[in-house]
Amino acid sequence: MSVHQRDPTFSTFTSEQAKHYANSRPSYPTELFQCVFDHHAANGGSFKKLLDVGCGPGKATRDMLPMFEEVIGIDAGPEMIKTARELGGTTKSGKEVQYEVSRAEEIDKIAGLQEETVDMITGATCAHWIDMSEFWPAAAKVLKPGGTVALWARAPMHCR
Repeated sequence: MSVHQRDPTFSTFTSEQAKHYANSRPSYPTELFQCVFDHHAANGGSFKKLLDVGCGPGKATRDMLPMFEEVIGIDAGPEMIKTARELGGTTKSGKEVQYEVSRAEEIDKIAGLQEETVDMITGATCAHWIDMSEFWPAAAKVLKPGGTVALWARAPMHCR
């Protein structure tokens, strides 16, 4: 049984709860994003396509839009995705960010997402909700060779 099935907390949020979450969730420091982007660039990564897993209402997703030509945010919560879509945003190429309802463990099944087409996969404070034994094989399918996976959380969380 996956973490999502055991604890569906955010996937059962109402529209009102998702909007409140979007309004109250703090942003991440720009230095965090810069560290991730610098690492990605230093290892030869391109900034064409970003896939942000566990995006919720898209707060971190929108913070990364200026760096990528195409951005997809996914979350298991339909109301979170509805809120993310309402908030919208455009990438550096002028494309609208795309938001889809999907579990992180099923990113290789997202319609239209081909194998080895994603430059970077990110996940902001969501790794504890993901079944990693299912996530890593799915991520390996969609990530370009040499791509980056960056998962982070706020301190003082202590993950093991």
